[in-house]
Amino acid sequence: MNGRLGEYEVKGNLTISDTLFSVDAALEGVGLAYTFEPLALPHIRAKRLKRVLASFSPTFPGFYLYYPSRRNQPTKLKALIEYAKRRAL
Repeated sequence: MNGRLGEYEVKGNLTISDTLFSVDAALEGVGLAYTFEPLALPHIRAKRLKRVLASFSPTFPGFYLYYPSRRNQPTKLKALIEYAKRRAL
């Protein structure tokens, strides 16, 4: 719409909560997919998908871990925290 505001009535009854399936549905032309950028980016670069409503999409700074204390952490929790730190970089 060349930068102009437009309003559209959306018809249909497909609601998807699986991000991978939503990208597949968008690739098939079923509708829009609201998903994480890393999942859609290869398709955007290959021009199979197009980014729309970018100004309405919030940025996602990452995940946060909340746990009760740094003292007396179970070994499994420590391992999870270390794994998450390594993956975040």
